[in-house]
Amino acid sequence: MPAPVRMRTDFSASELRRLAAATKNANQSNPVENVRQHLRSTWLSNRVFESYEAIVDGACEAWRNLLAQPRTITSIGMRDWAHIGQR
Repeated sequence: MPAPVRMRTDFSASELRRLAAATKNANQSNPVENVRQHLRSTWLSNRVFESYEAIVDGACEAWRNLLAQPRTITSIGMRDWAHIGQR
């Protein structure tokens, strides 16, 4: 049987500040989150959907619109701050 995982709880104040900053920016460094945010702000915002099917149709339409713009996809995934130390 594997040993139980122990969670560290004795963080210093500077370590807590670094952890809080990393957590705050975690969504911004996630490429999937960046794509979702772009879809939402470009094609899905300020809309009222009448039904679940309308939501699915709107999401599919937004996805097709994005797929028709490969340069936009590249731009979303290649932001300078998302590739620190990876060039």
